[in-house]
Amino acid sequence: MNFVILDTETTGTQEEDRIIQLSFIITNENNEIEEISNNFCMSPVPIKYEAMAVHHITPEKLVGSPLIHETEGWKKLNQLNKSENILVVHNAKFDLEMLFKEDFENRMKILDTFRCLKHLFPEGRHSLQINRYSLGLYQKEREIAEKYGIELSAHDALSDVVILKLLLDFNFFKSIVWIFLIFGLCSKMPEKAESTNQSI
Repeated sequence: MNFVILDTETTGTQEEDRIIQLSFIITNENNEIEEISNNFCMSPVPIKYEAMAVHHITPEKLVGSPLIHETEGWKKLNQLNKSENILVVHNAKFDLEMLFKEDFENRMKILDTFRCLKHLFPEGRHSLQINRYSLGLYQKEREIAEKYGIELSAHDALSDVVILKLLLDFNFFKSIVWIFLIFGLCSKMPEKAESTNQSI
């Protein structure tokens, strides 16, 4: 079993929008990193200014990038797409709908960290970025970046999957994760996208 901790950045949040960055970290059942994948990719859809304001990915940054199906990350994701693996995503339906536009049909179990945080903090604090700071996760992300030789930019997909990995390491969060796994609360597809400004 592997955890596939995934995030995407996209041209926007509408029906016509597509993926421009695909990032994921592969960890073992103890959440130890086995591999990090990060790919920028060209899109047939222009990046909306509202999206640029969030992830700071501009058209110039994508010049020379391959189409998503040509990236090593896409090929690896399809190899990992098995029922014994667990896909970890924050607000899963958004990313899965974007992946579906590229003909990816998920077979992994889904652990939606947004849903987990709603159980932990029913009064609020479901945002990944808020928990990045409130739980002090930002203090540890640089350590991962230096160890694995990766460059992190605030709120791009790679930075967000590092934070998701650190969230899974957090002691009290580990408990609810295993409750979800043991009692079969992970699903193949979430029923609806949650209301959050996390996704772009």
